[in-house]
Amino acid sequence: MMRSALAGIFLIAGMGTAMAQPMVAPELVQRTLRAGENRLSFCIGAEAYLHDFEVELANAIASALLLEPVIFEYPPLNSLRPYDYTIGHEFEDVYLLLTNDCDVFMGMTLAGDPVGNWLDFSQPIYETRFVLVAQEGEAPASLGAAGHDMSVGTRLGSDGDLRLLTFLQSLPESQRPRRFPFNDNRVLARNLIEGNVDMALIWEPAIRGIAEEFGDAWDVEQVDMAPFQTPVLPFGVAYLRGNSFVREIVDQAIVSLESQGVIDTLVEDYLL
Repeated sequence: MMRSALAGIFLIAGMGTAMAQPMVAPELVQRTLRAGENRLSFCIGAEAYLHDFEVELANAIASALLLEPVIFEYPPLNSLRPYDYTIGHEFEDVYLLLTNDCDVFMGMTLAGDPVGNWLDFSQPIYETRFVLVAQEGEAPASLGAAGHDMSVGTRLGSDGDLRLLTFLQSLPESQRPRRFPFNDNRVLARNLIEGNVDMALIWEPAIRGIAEEFGDAWDVEQVDMAPFQTPVLPFGVAYLRGNSFVREIVDQAIVSLESQGVIDTLVEDYLL
């Protein structure tokens, strides 16, 4: 995972297409003017896989602005996939959290189409990728050389899975490795360990948690993905559109932290 300097138009991955402001019951909106002018509040998923990293990043952003960080840890309202980047929330949840509880929503994946007229994003802060792995000593020379006799597992619906599906469909059937999608990265890892698939296309940060859970059974090597290229997933933060002052100062803090090498250090510290 490396810091990204990409530019583009962003969305929340896995949360849908562009939409107007979510329709929520007025009694759920509780935001009032907060008294603490010297504070900046951040929403971070209490059970998010990158929780600890995002907390340190939020603290660094607030420190760069000489503001007191306030961390609001929101509980998952839907089932979270283990070792994954999905946030487990719908548009209405994010809207209410940004309206009632925080100025900045951490840990957003950024890519593709605009969400709508109510949400805005920072510049990308860091980026992640997908990698292809096989059990040690059992890897083909490359994905392109694997052929129809070999199989590759994926996490169903992930950015890597969707890109791989398109790539495989472009190959002649005789040269096409078989694709087996699984519900989450833990199940994907278990099937690779048990030999049910020959390779696994997996979100790279997930490997740290998987290695801690499965220990010596997770003995893998990386496979050359040529000629396939997996998507890079940039991450940033989100705000309610119209909160332009917060966006401006947070973007300034991000630029400062990048120039000082703080973000690169955090990424390295968390082995992302």
